[in-house]
Amino acid sequence: MINGAAGFDYDELARRLLVQLVRRLAAAEPDATTQPEACEPYPSVLRATVTGLEYELASAWTKQDELAEENGRLREELKAAQRSLALAAERLGKMPIATDLDSNEVVVLQRLLG
Repeated sequence: MINGAAGFDYDELARRLLVQLVRRLAAAEPDATTQPEACEPYPSVLRATVTGLEYELASAWTKQDELAEENGRLREELKAAQRSLALAAERLGKMPIATDLDSNEVVVLQRLLG
């Protein structure tokens, strides 16, 4: 399996495109039992099939790029949230909040922030 950025499975994409190509060619091919001389698919059908598959591949690349960007954005948000929690935990240690809470409540609060 060949994986690119963000775990994109190129082998699976190639497999799906090949299956679609075979299905489309089979659907476009005249019935060989009734017309044996017409077993070759028409060039225009092949071109249309290839064009459709190229479009789908381009769409998959675009979607992969969008997902990679979103992944990066979400990772940055996660880092920011982790920094915020760390700061809150640090402030908790400096705040006189412990005077309002008993020891069990302080432990619960520390677990929530940790």
